[in-house]
Amino acid sequence: MRHRLWTCAICATSILGVANWAISAPQHNDAEVVAAIAQLRAELNELRATADPTQQWLDEARLEEVKQLVRDVLSDAGQRSSLAGEQATSGFDGQNLWVGSADGNFKLIGRGFMQWRYNFDDRSEVTGVDGATNSEWGFQNRRTRLMLEGHVIDPSWQYKVEIQSTSGSQAPTSSDLWIQKTFSDGFSLRVGQFKPAYLREFDVAVTATVFADRSSTAVFFLPARTIGVQASWEGESFRLQGMFANAFDVKSNYYNSGTLRDVSWGSPKVAEYAFTGRAEWRVVGTWEQLRGFTGWRGGEVGALVGLGGQAMQRNNNQGVPAMYGDLNPFIVGATADLTLQFDGASLCTWVAFRQVDPGQAGLANANQYGAVIQGGVFVGRDLELIGRFEYGNADTMPNGETPVVASMPSNNGYSNLSAASIGVNWYISRQRLRITTDLSYAFTGVGAFADPVANFQPDGTNTAGAFDATGQVLLRAQLQIMF
Repeated sequence: MRHRLWTCAICATSILGVANWAISAPQHNDAEVVAAIAQLRAELNELRATADPTQQWLDEARLEEVKQLVRDVLSDAGQRSSLAGEQATSGFDGQNLWVGSADGNFKLIGRGFMQWRYNFDDRSEVTGVDGATNSEWGFQNRRTRLMLEGHVIDPSWQYKVEIQSTSGSQAPTSSDLWIQKTFSDGFSLRVGQFKPAYLREFDVAVTATVFADRSSTAVFFLPARTIGVQASWEGESFRLQGMFANAFDVKSNYYNSGTLRDVSWGSPKVAEYAFTGRAEWRVVGTWEQLRGFTGWRGGEVGALVGLGGQAMQRNNNQGVPAMYGDLNPFIVGATADLTLQFDGASLCTWVAFRQVDPGQAGLANANQYGAVIQGGVFVGRDLELIGRFEYGNADTMPNGETPVVASMPSNNGYSNLSAASIGVNWYISRQRLRITTDLSYAFTGVGAFADPVANFQPDGTNTAGAFDATGQVLLRAQLQIMF
């Protein structure tokens, strides 16, 4: 009898040791398991009170039975641990915090980033530029964005809400606001406000740019965020995207679109029609890898070739300078790009062309073009040296108009841009925590390609009124954190 009692005691002790570990871990608080353990604990206390610990009774057969019982309990505890992860409704996936339903059909991800920047700009001529001095400097909140995204009903119904704040803005503005349905075989349909797929440097997120910001030439040719519907297809090596939109951004002497975000359907900014599209060939690498430019140390080789196109017909004289009267321009554009990634190095180059046809006899077309080449090479585990050269022609005076001083293209006395940039990225935690310092030099005067918020400032004339400015210098230092 005592032998049986001690057998039960050893079994109960083993079960209690494993079970106590199981219930101490998160998600292992099953009511039935807790009740059973409590009962076993009571029986063990009773056995301890009556048993004689000096007797030798545990033979090999009974010892094997005890070991098997312990193995069974451990197996059950492991199964409960794996099931607990499947039932979790919140967590951290290594990148973002999320909450969701147990069945996986509803999920909400919260994330964001901040970019704080110091700027110093020095230019030779400022006559005609209101309130300008030769040297200007200061700190700015370049971008602070908060994003909520995820899916509802099932993982094929996705959404994103993105709000932005930046220095100089009166209040936060919307960036991305869209709903997307993903179908089988790589097809998807998106409706809302977002970036049209067109220009490679614009498609890449601002947190993954090579320099502190996009090039001045990219800012001139990018289509900007707009409202519309976009159809996409993604295969193993090819991706196609096309958008029908309210309008897209254009900067020219005949037409300047202005901001297209949050534009109502009845706004005069809405074009008669506007289309953008992009085709990409993933030569080598993964789509995820090629979302950015950087060729990380230890990374795989990647190569992407892209082509973009756009067409828009205006129909209400909106955005046309008064000097031209009633114009309804037709705009057509195209881009081509190549992205290469290596183990510790990267290179990207692209070209763009845009023609603005005023649609009126006697007025010449404005033919605009630009090109950028940029890249980086790691010189340490976390340090990357970067370089860029850019050129652009805004064709601001196609009819021989009198040049003016301005930060917009219309009749601007500085129609071209030729500039070079160098810098360094310190990736403290890749893009999540990064410090970028870059130095840019404009070989020409800056006017049509000026970007006062992020890049070069507009140049003025000399005191005699001549457009002879050269040698503008721009220094930027930026801290980026993603959360």
